Amino acid sequence: MKFSNVLSLALLSIAAQGAVLPGTDEADAPEVDVIAVAQRDISESDVPKIDVVAVAQRDVSQEQEVDIEKRGFGIVADILFVTEMFTLHNLKRLRHGVPLLNWDSGCYKHAQNLADSYDCSGNFPDPGNEYGNNQGTGNSNPVTVVADSAVVVDSWYAPSTSYNYGNPTAMNSFTNLVWKSTTKVGCAYKDCRSKKRGYYYTCSYDPAGNVPNFGKQNIFPPK
Repeated sequence: MKFSNVLSLALLSIAAQGAVLPGTDEADAPEVDVIAVAQRDISESDVPKIDVVAVAQRDVSQEQEVDIEKRGFGIVADILFVTEMFTLHNLKRLRHGVPLLNWDSGCYKHAQNLADSYDCSGNFPDPGNEYGNNQGTGNSNPVTVVADSAVVVDSWYAPSTSYNYGNPTAMNSFTNLVWKSTTKVGCAYKDCRSKKRGYYYTCSYDPAGNVPNFGKQNIFPPK
């Protein structure tokens, strides 16, 4: 299996860490160690560790530049958050031997619209039927949105530990994450800390997963 998509994201995060987000002083810009996250998650599974730095350096020598637009991220509100969520999704999928996702502007816009419409009440907005979707909240008092995003992805993935892979009929946030036929993802968030609800997160998927009677073709146990 090719690891280049996931590993290239680690390099993007390294480049992005030097950027300052709108309204943020350089000294306060959040730092993200995606390499550490990747190595942590891979070490927890049966997937062998990869020399992320070596692969990243190889990719730079081949491409001569790191261009976020060419990677398909387009215009997003927070590149550090996007990179983290994208990497975490693909690491989970890697464990289950399913194809890695691509970032998609349509999925991102759908997720961002949901985030914009959320009123921080705890009642999540209806995502509709056009895309698959996961929604959730992280810690009530998070340190940063980037660090907190791993908490919500882990919560979406949590049903995997007790999932009945022999009879994959249950559909939930975990199956949305690892649905084989899904090829695209886009994620967004909203700051609800003023209402003591931390951050709200949502990711949209295309094609939508969790299709009844198609679990055996799309849900596989970790390798």
